[in-house]
Amino acid sequence: MHFAFPWPTMVYQSAFDERVNDRQSRLAVFDSGALARARILIVGAGGLGCHVAASLARKGAGTLHLVDDDTVEPSNLNRQLYYLEDLFQPKAFALAKNVAREGHLNTVSIAHCVTFNEQSAPLLSQHIDVGVVAVDNDQTRCLATAYFRRQRLPALFCAVNQMSDEGWCFVQEPTGPCLACVLPHVVGGATAARSCTPWPATLDILKAVTAPLVYAVDSLLMPRRRQWNFRWVNLVGDGPNWVGQVPIRPSCPVCGGGSPPRVEGKCA
Repeated sequence: MHFAFPWPTMVYQSAFDERVNDRQSRLAVFDSGALARARILIVGAGGLGCHVAASLARKGAGTLHLVDDDTVEPSNLNRQLYYLEDLFQPKAFALAKNVAREGHLNTVSIAHCVTFNEQSAPLLSQHIDVGVVAVDNDQTRCLATAYFRRQRLPALFCAVNQMSDEGWCFVQEPTGPCLACVLPHVVGGATAARSCTPWPATLDILKAVTAPLVYAVDSLLMPRRRQWNFRWVNLVGDGPNWVGQVPIRPSCPVCGGGSPPRVEGKCA
């Protein structure tokens, strides 16, 4: 297996024990082979990306490309898949190492210490089947929703709110509604990257949001039923836990021919 990229990379591989696959293989609609052949790009190795990657490795995803140019900080340890020995190391490298330890079905984890942008995206996505965008800024979401749509690749997006009690996930298929249809602010007019102020964050909402997203990855690769493309999760109980199909927005600048609204990008 050979990978050549013009930025720092590291490759790890999980062990293999066929007994690990026993319970999920009992599901008639679960196709272990399809998952084992899947090549999945995960943009963002923070709280959301960590749990998506770990879950997919445990389920037996074939190849995970993990993209992040940040480093591990002490404040990450309450909710992200890092340990004391990972402090101040590149997140992508540390996550690939730890994800390999989480899995037992031969998953290859390839770490990319790079930003996902117009220059890196073509190389990162050249041999993938599904993209997962688990970042905390709208600039990257905006770029990703347009890029994956142009490439006709399915992509999944997720985020949590500032109070760490609500979150959402969205499935953008190769055709049909895109992320900008349901959340127009992600295609705001700001082009310069903006720093994100650290927000409160806890593990519970991250688990609640990434569980349906990982299920949705399965639904793109095998015949697991899914009758939604957008889910809103509320842990408090004072608001809706909404799930359903969001249609194409005619004025959407990505897939509907409209012009981007002049809304500043923001953390999410």
